[in-house]
Amino acid sequence: MAYGVNSDANVAIGSNAMTRAQGNQNVAIGNAGLASSADVGGANYRAGITRNTSIGFGAMQFVSSNSIENTAIGFGALQRNLFEGDSSIYIGAYSNASSTTATNEIVIGATAVGNGSNTTTIGNSRTTLPYRDWE
Repeated sequence: MAYGVNSDANVAIGSNAMTRAQGNQNVAIGNAGLASSADVGGANYRAGITRNTSIGFGAMQFVSSNSIENTAIGFGALQRNLFEGDSSIYIGAYSNASSTTATNEIVIGATAVGNGSNTTTIGNSRTTLPYRDWE
């Protein structure tokens, strides 16, 4: 947390985890998790990042200001550039949001991409048949 001023109750484990990110009650586990490579008016940080969980190398790496209550699990999960959505879940390597402002979007599967706010996406473009094993 190189630029972790004005931040409280965060956990950052891994090289460059939560660099240039300001906010509260976040967890970043993995290299460059919850980091931001962009500047805000030359101030070199992103503010308002609150209650997010990032687990995996580069998960939520390009988070933007006002990203609230999101979960990204997997290598490169939610690497959408300047993501500022909220209340969303991304599970799987390179799983990603449909847009930078997606809200309440659930995406599960490697390389799966969401279908918009208030949607659930399971699988990617190569998933051909949904299967369930219960009655």
